[in-house]
Amino acid sequence: MRQLLFLFCWLMLLAPSMTATSIPYNQWWTQANRFYQQQQYDSAAVYYEKIAAQQPANDELYYNLGNTYYRLNKIGYAVLYYKKALRNNPNLTSANDNLELAQSRIKGFITPVKDIFFVNWWKAMTQPSLSLFWALATWFCFMAVVGILFWNRWKKQSLIHSGVSYAFAFLFFAFLPFAYFSAQQAKMPQEAVVMVSDAACKISTTGKTEIIPEGTVVSLETGVSGNITVTLPDGRTGVMRKDSLQEI
Repeated sequence: MRQLLFLFCWLMLLAPSMTATSIPYNQWWTQANRFYQQQQYDSAAVYYEKIAAQQPANDELYYNLGNTYYRLNKIGYAVLYYKKALRNNPNLTSANDNLELAQSRIKGFITPVKDIFFVNWWKAMTQPSLSLFWALATWFCFMAVVGILFWNRWKKQSLIHSGVSYAFAFLFFAFLPFAYFSAQQAKMPQEAVVMVSDAACKISTTGKTEIIPEGTVVSLETGVSGNITVTLPDGRTGVMRKDSLQEI
């Protein structure tokens, strides 16, 4: 009884601090939305960024940040946050539409090369948002095979047809690559956005240096010291300064 009373008192003392930590988030969100509606976009961005530091996987927040920076004509940041929103929620059509609108304002926009059907299909199936789904599907198939084998061995007869276990085994090995590559994409940044207006890129094939416009999305390859090899939207590769990019 004394221990329960002590625990109750401890929780009562802890509750105000827990409430205090949740108050700023709600206040910041309300204040940011109010500033945005009042067209005070600089102030709105400050509060949205404060929330983003505590809520790094909020696609609605990233979408609002993209809209705010678009209004501020900071196209690099607008593209960055629209891409972040789509990374968390690929089905957020409003973010995709606004991303296209922001990219239409990029001077010298590099038209992306269209991938073949299989590449698009593979990217869609291994997107980071599906990593948990593929992990659970792979685990379920593995446990089903183990369960069937154990049951048949325990009963000393094949009550469950062996073809069922073969089917689950096939699905396990079919799902495993999707689970692995989607988990890798969720763990490691694959893309970055050019954040400066005069980002230099030394093209690998020609050795010439080109200026890549702010807001361009590049794929990350390998990095050495302060430089990193990237793939441009048109498929060309080159070397850029890391500090001119921000990972998505």
